[in-house]
Amino acid sequence: MEPAYLTEAMRLVSLSQRRANKRLGDETAAAFRALLRDLEAAATFSEVPIAPLAVRQSNRILLTYGLNGSLVLEVEPRTRHEMTLQQWPEAHRFCLHRILDDSRVIV
Repeated sequence: MEPAYLTEAMRLVSLSQRRANKRLGDETAAAFRALLRDLEAAATFSEVPIAPLAVRQSNRILLTYGLNGSLVLEVEPRTRHEMTLQQWPEAHRFCLHRILDDSRVIV
């Protein structure tokens, strides 16, 4: 799938293993990079081998994936058209929002 990034910090952590290790620690950075590889290798979310821990919708749909311990990654599935909550597995693009430790933003 095609990635996008909500913030410059998320883009830098996604594209640089050194920055990811520095911001997240080695174990969490490895889990983050593995999940990112799975997302990029899949054609749609239905092909991602790891299911999200939670799916919620407010003004946009957000998927929450576990990384390491209490850290989670928020991902927004995207399509060319507006989608319903039931259609997120068909999305073919995604936007990395943020990495959280409980409710504290890490990236």
